[in-house]
Amino acid sequence: MGLDMFLHRQTTNKKLRILKKLREQVGYEEVMYWRKSFRIHDWFCNRFPIENCVEVKVSKKDLLDLIEYCKLLLKKEQPQDDYDELNYDLFKEDLKKLKKVIDKTDWDNEEISYYAWW
Repeated sequence: MGLDMFLHRQTTNKKLRILKKLREQVGYEEVMYWRKSFRIHDWFCNRFPIENCVEVKVSKKDLLDLIEYCKLLLKKEQPQDDYDELNYDLFKEDLKKLKKVIDKTDWDNEEISYYAWW
């Protein structure tokens, strides 16, 4: 099964979104990408009604909770199963990127959404 997952950042200003679409610009910025990270996808599926190719808005608190979940996974000495073995170095980089997404997002004027396709 292929699984590509993204976090997108976009403005909450509806007029600006429409203007970008009229100018044929992408209305969002891709801020995170995962490939076949089933544990991350399961985390989102357990919190939100995830459907193929449908964006779901996530809050700052959601992303902070995701970081805590990732930290717990990293504390395990070995994965409990072969579901998807963690690449610890890559996972640590993802944690740093998630923290940057939180810090660089203007939460009053921008929103983050999760998007997956399989």
